[in-house]
Amino acid sequence: MMIPRSNRVAVNARFRTRTAATGVDFYAAELLDGFDGDELQPSRLWRRPGLSDIWEQCILPLRCLGQPLISPCNTGPWIKRRQLLIIHDTGPMVGPEWFSRAYRWKARFMTRRVGRRVRVLASVSSSAASDVKAEADRVDEVVVIPNVPTRREPTAPPSEAIRPLLDQRFVLSVATSDPRKNLQSLLAAWRRVERSDLSLVLVGGSASHVFADEGNHPDPPRVLRVGRITDSDLAHLMDACALVATVPLYEGFG
Repeated sequence: MMIPRSNRVAVNARFRTRTAATGVDFYAAELLDGFDGDELQPSRLWRRPGLSDIWEQCILPLRCLGQPLISPCNTGPWIKRRQLLIIHDTGPMVGPEWFSRAYRWKARFMTRRVGRRVRVLASVSSSAASDVKAEADRVDEVVVIPNVPTRREPTAPPSEAIRPLLDQRFVLSVATSDPRKNLQSLLAAWRRVERSDLSLVLVGGSASHVFADEGNHPDPPRVLRVGRITDSDLAHLMDACALVATVPLYEGFG
């Protein structure tokens, strides 16, 4: 027997079309793993910069008409009241200098306008939920849906890009170039490390339409930037590293 469309939950799966995935996108993928819902994505035409926002606000509400909607990645259609919207943190309000002007405007709109309208508003930790509730000036509680990451096992042999690292001793940092990830402080601390047998490996890319320009600073010696890598390669590096270093200025997870 077919389940009536109106009884199935729709998912705002716009995040699956992004090539520059961030931790927010990985959170959504983990959350929806095995979830039986109607994942709705923009077509190739609507994935162009700027057009995906129009798709989310104008096309998505029509495609999920009569269905509840889950929007797991900070943004969702303003018109859709029957919606679970997950806002990960209030970073753009706490540190506006970390983000582009356009993204700051969108984040404020989503938190203060859409967050106030939707049926259920959620965040990823108790501290973030408290901040989001205050920013949205919302009477109802903000639900906490924490991230419970699963152990990712290597699914393929290491690629040529990381194979030489596996026989070395290194510190691993996994972060985008978002200024709030505080990589410059990590690099400043690394300049004081005198051990020549140890390297610092930086994994992560950037999303220039979201984050403010961090500027160009020369890296200290023994720093290796490998950019974006596959989940399998990241699992290999996690297994091989001496330790993981993360020093963000602000995180929704606390």
